[in-house]
Amino acid sequence: MPTDSAILSDKKLWAAVGTACAIPLCFLNTKYLAYSSALSVLVNIYVFIILIAIFSTDTTKEVMEFCYVGFGPGLVTFSSLMQYGVIIQFCVLPMYEEMADRRPAAFGQALGTAFVFLFILFAAFAVVGYMTFGPTVDSDVLANFPGIHEAHKTWLNIPSNIAKLGMIAVVLGVYPLMVMPMIKPVREYEKALYEDAREARAVQGEVKPELSDMEQLVYKSPKMLSTVAVFTVALTSMAMSFVVTGLGELNAASGAFQASFFVGIFPSLIAYYLLELNSTGWQVALFFLFLSCCTLSCMGFAFVDNNYESLEGDGCMWRGSIGRNATA
Repeated sequence: MPTDSAILSDKKLWAAVGTACAIPLCFLNTKYLAYSSALSVLVNIYVFIILIAIFSTDTTKEVMEFCYVGFGPGLVTFSSLMQYGVIIQFCVLPMYEEMADRRPAAFGQALGTAFVFLFILFAAFAVVGYMTFGPTVDSDVLANFPGIHEAHKTWLNIPSNIAKLGMIAVVLGVYPLMVMPMIKPVREYEKALYEDAREARAVQGEVKPELSDMEQLVYKSPKMLSTVAVFTVALTSMAMSFVVTGLGELNAASGAFQASFFVGIFPSLIAYYLLELNSTGWQVALFFLFLSCCTLSCMGFAFVDNNYESLEGDGCMWRGSIGRNATA
């Protein structure tokens, strides 16, 4: 959007428009989300191709220096961001339920294929993005892509803007998948209430079980609770976007939070109480998982910045360059 327009460049306006577009998608049958997910994959590949094109164009014009190997507090942030990118435990059960060929082996194969693809895409994207824009690359790499309103025009301005528009489709495609596990318990609850109310109504005779206010409400409107839940999730997310400006810090904090709960706390408690792993070795392993994930989570909340300054100083152990007349 042009920055000189107070209306078109208003973030709150577009957050509201995006929310209005995302809410109807949350009510679609999950079989249609397969198409939006496929589109999301294609858009991510397209964005990566544009990134490679920008990198290739820049290296033909100037020497670009960067750190091959470095260590610093940014590694903690990197770990949190990776947790945020790959943790889907909360989506597994509703996704598995919606599978046409619902078998653990089939789901495991699909999950394995997806994670291999993600590993290659994430690693390649991170490396090429850093090599292209250096340590000061924005937490949202699309912010570094050339825009159509920039004074300096290249052949990549329009393709870059197409990539930015395509990412809108990615977000809209993924949004219902993230909302689904949050709404699923509500839908199961209202389904149970509706069945109880219907059975009570079907009782023959003069004396029928008295329905609670909630049962009467659900019997009249079977999907009202889940509908309210969808709107609540969407509107609270929109309200949060009004005040949160740093995408990178938000993702890092979310990843740090997920690392403790979805990798450490919940799996440890489930394994201990449901699998009845009473051996000393298992208990020690579960305690180590619990403690290490909580420690990583605490560190993740403390370090939510890339701390790229460390790569410019003593944190870099091997520095190199690439481009015209560059020397390693």
